[in-house]
Amino acid sequence: MPFTRFEGDLESGNVPNFVWLSPDQCDDMHGVSTQNAQFLNNPDCAFPASGLDHSIIKLGDNFLRQIVNEITESRVWRTQKSALVVMWDENDYTSANGCCHSPIGVNGNVLGGSNAPAMVLTSRDPQHFVDSTTPYNHYSLLATIEQLWGFGCLENACGFSKSQLMTKFFV
Repeated sequence: MPFTRFEGDLESGNVPNFVWLSPDQCDDMHGVSTQNAQFLNNPDCAFPASGLDHSIIKLGDNFLRQIVNEITESRVWRTQKSALVVMWDENDYTSANGCCHSPIGVNGNVLGGSNAPAMVLTSRDPQHFVDSTTPYNHYSLLATIEQLWGFGCLENACGFSKSQLMTKFFV
């Protein structure tokens, strides 16, 4: 769904307790085929056959900058205890070691990335906190959400110890 009402919802305070935002394929730094980029009228979104193209990364950077600014400048951010998690699903393609319950796919390929950045911003804690020793990925984020909200666990988010969860960023 497009973000046509997102800014207004932030300012009015009409935002659920939990929101998951995922950019489209042009803004997620993956890109699309040249044919699909033409259909979308966005040639910068085409992922070239030759490999990584920095114009796709720039699209993602611009989208992220816009969304983070909208959130952190909103009434909701200023008046409520909020957290914003920005997590990449891949790195710069220098490794694919995975971590944290990463599943093994076809031909033994590890799914879940390796050394990809993750950031947590909170509206109430001005302290700068860095954890560069504990690896995290989508499964550790999912396990943390499940634990904080009292849900059961889904497949690869099961079996995390408390020290493997990201709760220290939120509580």
